[in-house]
Order: sequence, then structure tokens, then C-alpha cells
Amino acid sequence: MDERPYKLNVKLPDGSWFEAEGPEPSVKADFQLFLDALAISPKKTTETVDLKPNLDGLNPAASIAPTTVSPELLSRVFLVQGENISLRLLPTGSKRDPDALLLIIYAFRALKNATDVTSGRLAICARISGIQTDRIDRIIAQHDEYVTKGGVKKGKKYGLNNPGVRYAEELLTRLLG
Repeated sequence: MDERPYKLNVKLPDGSWFEAEGPEPSVKADFQLFLDALAISPKKTTETVDLKPNLDGLNPAASIAPTTVSPELLSRVFLVQGENISLRLLPTGSKRDPDALLLIIYAFRALKNATDVTSGRLAICARISGIQTDRIDRIIAQHDEYVTKGGVKKGKKYGLNNPGVRYAEELLTRLLG
């Protein structure tokens, strides 16, 4: 009779594995104990959390107050193209450009769950929307009471405070009024 040891190697999708060598009945009994232990142990999650900072302020775990504007209205006003968001319609009036920048920041908040937007991303989105400027800071300064600012130079970020969110939502409803 052949006396070679019985070998069993099993790797499960959750990353756990079983490896044994010896008499067949003993290995099979140990494997059954392994399976029973897996059944009663808490399940491992395969979800990973990215702890690296995101340069555009995108933070899916952040709790941002939900928007009061309907998704249909948002899709009529904004166009999402990868990392960029542009305006399909530009505001009118004497504060057209600052209002447009405020709406773009609002769009990042409502559509991408971003608390703030870098000045570089905001400039790209403004150009795509049809706003011609070299200095975002000079335009957005006209709405200082609605905007939060942080960082310096290329690392500058803009966000909306609570009155800024309300003002942007009013702009949206007037835009399609």
C-alpha cells in the first residue's frame, strides 16, 4: 500500500488559506474544522479606503448636506466630463463671471461630493464653460461673503459656506426659472 502523505492546499477569495499534509482522514477532519471556523468568524471586508489626500478636495466619506436642487435641474445646467464640470448655461447680469464660478464650485459639492476645488481645476472648468480669465482669485473676490478659501498659489482651494450654497441654489433656480 502506498504510504505517501495526503496534501491539501486551498486559498479562498477572501484571502484565507488552508494547508495541511498527513493521513487523509486527519487532513479532511482538519479542513472541516477550518471551514466551520470560517463560517462563525466575522466576514472580512474587501473594501479599501484611500487615505491619500485628494488634490481636488473630493472626499466621498465627508458628510456634505444634500442639495435641495433636483438631479434633473443639475443635469440641465452642468456637464460632467471626467474630473471637470462645466456650465451648459452661463448666468446673465453684471456678476456673470463670479456667479458662474460660484455655480461651478456648487456643482463639485452637489455632483462630486467635494467640499472644495483647487484653483487650477476651477480655472480649467471656467475655461471649458466659456469664462476667459487668467486670475480666478480676482473674479471670485466679488463673492467673498459666499466663498471659503484656503492654501496659497497653485494649492489654493475654494469652497462654499452656507450662505454661498443658498445663493448658488437661488442662481440655479433663476437660471432656468
